[in-house]
Amino acid sequence: MLNPTTKQLIHYLLINGRHPLWLPEIDLKEAFLVEADLSGANLRSARLSSANLSQANLTGANLAIADLDKTILKQANMKQAILEGASLVGADLEKADMSEARFHRANLKGAVLTGATITDARFDMETLWPDGFDPIAAGAVKE
Repeated sequence: MLNPTTKQLIHYLLINGRHPLWLPEIDLKEAFLVEADLSGANLRSARLSSANLSQANLTGANLAIADLDKTILKQANMKQAILEGASLVGADLEKADMSEARFHRANLKGAVLTGATITDARFDMETLWPDGFDPIAAGAVKE
């Protein structure tokens, strides 16, 4: 859990901070960031496991190599997000919009993708998808 000072700082940055935010390697495990505006944020290598980012705006955010295991991203806007090498094991991406996102070497094993949009998203042969999920049928492009 985040200590109160960290929570206050994050809240201040999300409400009053300059955008895009520069927060690489930040530890936001279990953070409550529902509807947060993190558009264009640099969250490279961030630890966001078990955080709640439902309906967050992550358009164009850099989440490369981020730990998003078991993160709740329901209805999040993740258009053009960079998720290269990210771990999204068991993440809830129900109805998330990940159009044009980059998933090279990402691990989405066990992720919930019900109603998610991945139109024109890019992935490679090292990308791991949930069992039975067909990314090409869902509109993604293999590179």
